[in-house]
Amino acid sequence: MEFPLERSYLDYAGKTRRFSIHRNQNPSWPGCILEAQEMVNGQPAGYHFEVSSDADNPVAALGLLHSKIQAGLSRRYAYTKGDNVTMLGDTLKGRITNNRLIVDGEPISYDQLIDLFSMHEGFDFEMKFVDSCAP
Repeated sequence: MEFPLERSYLDYAGKTRRFSIHRNQNPSWPGCILEAQEMVNGQPAGYHFEVSSDADNPVAALGLLHSKIQAGLSRRYAYTKGDNVTMLGDTLKGRITNNRLIVDGEPISYDQLIDLFSMHEGFDFEMKFVDSCAP
């Protein structure tokens, strides 16, 4: 199987999202790591997914990655209008990147995150960080 691969998926709203899939090599680990980065106009964009497989089997890892991308694109966590971000439920999932968060494939600034927190004043919260390769 030749990498990089280009694949398209539909998100929660029926929008086509295009991904470039790369295989990462780690000489100290015999398994397979695949990474999918959303691309817009040839540039890296919002969504990013990773999977790892204990066996050096890119076909099996690609199946895991496909499932993870479909699951990640199937749900919307926030609504953004201008600078205002509103959670659509009680969970917010995304990825931490340089100087911002990516939620639903869109950037959310740390200031917007603080505004989200302030809207929930008086509530308890639970914060959980997850390895990007986890299923």
